[in-house]
Amino acid sequence: LSLLENAPSKITENQLRTIQQPVQLLLGDHDTFASVETGENIVAQLPNGKLHIIENAGHLPWLEKPKACAGLITGFTH
Repeated sequence: LSLLENAPSKITENQLRTIQQPVQLLLGDHDTFASVETGENIVAQLPNGKLHIIENAGHLPWLEKPKACAGLITGFTH
C-alpha cells in the first residue's frame, strides 16, 4: 500500500500484516496526498496499528498542529 493515492504500492497488505510492533499513523483530515480512507485501510492491515486523524491539518500535521501531534507521540512512546 502507499499513502499516496495514485502511487504504486511500496509494501503489500501481506507485509503489513506481519508487522507486530505497535504502529501509529498520524494523518491530517485535509491531506491532499493521502485520504483518511487510505489511512484506515493501511491501519486495518496492521495487527497493532492505530490511526489518529488530526483535524484541520494537511499532509504535514506535525508541523501544522505540533501540540496535538506531540501529545499523541508522547503517549505512544510511553
